[in-house]
Order: sequence, then structure tokens, then C-alpha cells
Amino acid sequence: MIFASYSFVLMFLPLVLAGTVLLRRFGMQPAMLWLIAASLVFYAWWDWHYLWVPVVSVLVNYSIGHTIVAARNRGEDGRARFRTGLGIALNLLFLALFKYGLFVVGNANWALGTELGWWALALPLGISFFTFQQIAYLADLRSGLVERHDFVAYFLFVSFFPQLIAGPIVHHRVGVDDPNHLALFAAPGKGAGEIHQSPALGISRQSAIDGVAKLLAQGYVGFQCH
Repeated sequence: MIFASYSFVLMFLPLVLAGTVLLRRFGMQPAMLWLIAASLVFYAWWDWHYLWVPVVSVLVNYSIGHTIVAARNRGEDGRARFRTGLGIALNLLFLALFKYGLFVVGNANWALGTELGWWALALPLGISFFTFQQIAYLADLRSGLVERHDFVAYFLFVSFFPQLIAGPIVHHRVGVDDPNHLALFAAPGKGAGEIHQSPALGISRQSAIDGVAKLLAQGYVGFQCH
């Protein structure tokens, strides 16, 4: 699914916004879980076979982050530093397997005359964005810059659909430390000014505007051709 598609502009985005507004009345958690589900559907729309990639990445990084926080809270700076380095290395290896695995194996076969096989995998959408976003998060955990290490908020921070496949890489304070910014709308009773300050709402609104603009441009070009 792309932003400049009828399925996104006319079906997916209105449904996500309506569901978020409705569930927000019952608290932050239901709205955040709804947005996580919507983001996974958005990603799976491209190719559901690769949905495991961001899910596994989130689970592994959150688990590593949990061990970093535990070591930091015990004052074990050496272990926290080691676990941060390990997490960064695993992320880079995960990214390299998809981006350069086929290239490396192909050149090795050519140079050595071997016939080593390799997965015929496409490059998953947004893998660079959510990988480096999580690397930055692990580094911030190690430095004590993250105030909250909540799984639901973290999952949404990484998977939020407007920036999952095209960025930008956002700071953890936008999502994990202050998940209100990722709920699309402020809590009931908030002023309109606070609602419009939500970065997530701004990203979603811009996605819709860009999608509509591209659809109108396509329609205009088609009309001109006729």
C-alpha cells in the first residue's frame, strides 16, 4: 500500500483515524494497540511474507533494551555497555544479511568456483529506517536518556505506519517517553492547539495530503491524454 493510492486515502487512513478517535475515549492503551495493528496491516499489504521482519526486530531489540536497563539500574556499566554493543552489532548484521548477503555469496561463488546457495529475499520495506531507529534507541538507553521502557509504546514507536517505510528516523521522546504524541489525538478535553501539535497527526495528515495530491495529478494527466 502506498500513500498515493485510493485504498490508502479512501479506506485505510479514514478507518485508522476513526478507530483511533473512538478507542482514545477508553484510554491510551487501546488506541496504541489499534495503531500497532493498523501499522502491521499497512506493512503486510506490501507482502505479508515479510511481516516477520519488523516484528522480530522489535521483539529482539526490546529484549536487549530490557537487559540494558536492568544492568544500568544495578550500576553494572560494563555489562550495559557490552549489551548495547551486542545489540548494535546484531542490528547491523540483520540489515547486512538482507542488503548484502546475496551480493557477497554471489561474488564468493564467482571467485572460488563454488555454488553456495542463498535466500532469494527481497529487501524488506523500511528495514534501514526501523533498524537505525532502534540502534539509536539502544544507545539512548545505555546513556540513560530514555525515561520509559514500555513494550506497547516501543512497538508503536518503531512500527507507526506513516514513518515506518519512508522515515524520518524519529527520536525516542516522540514516542516512548511521550506516547500521547503517537496517539494521533490528544486526550479528550485537550485544547485544539495541543491536538494540532501532535507530530503523529502531522505526519498522517501530510501523508493524506500527499496521497490526494498525487491521485489528483494522475487524474489530471489522464484527462489531458484523452
